[in-house]
Amino acid sequence: MSHPLDAMLCDPWRLLEHALDGPLHPGGADATDALLDRADVGEGTRVLDVGCGSGSALRLARRRGARAIGLDRQPTEAGMVRGDLTAFPFRPNSFDVVLGECVLCLSPDLERTLDDVGRLLKPGAVSPSRT
Repeated sequence: MSHPLDAMLCDPWRLLEHALDGPLHPGGADATDALLDRADVGEGTRVLDVGCGSGSALRLARRRGARAIGLDRQPTEAGMVRGDLTAFPFRPNSFDVVLGECVLCLSPDLERTLDDVGRLLKPGAVSPSRT
């Protein structure tokens, strides 16, 4: 039988999410919902959440019927893929929306990261801003 501390250390994002009563970014779930509204995320939208952490944005997108996948250095559940801001393990033109809440500042090469995100978006999707 594993120790409860081991379980908490295996998934620190979920522990922090519970301790803080919501997602680990300014504005919490309300801000994520507003972002999903602006991106017109709904039924069938292919969403990639870069740096998905505990997966709170994934759950919100999936409640709207989106097909959401998370990318994180330490994926914690199904529907998440191991990767980081320098290695996106996806084919070009795979997503309608790419989220990056409070994570792009961690990129060692932001221009490269944004270029890679741009390649992941389907034609006609809104490109990442460099301003």
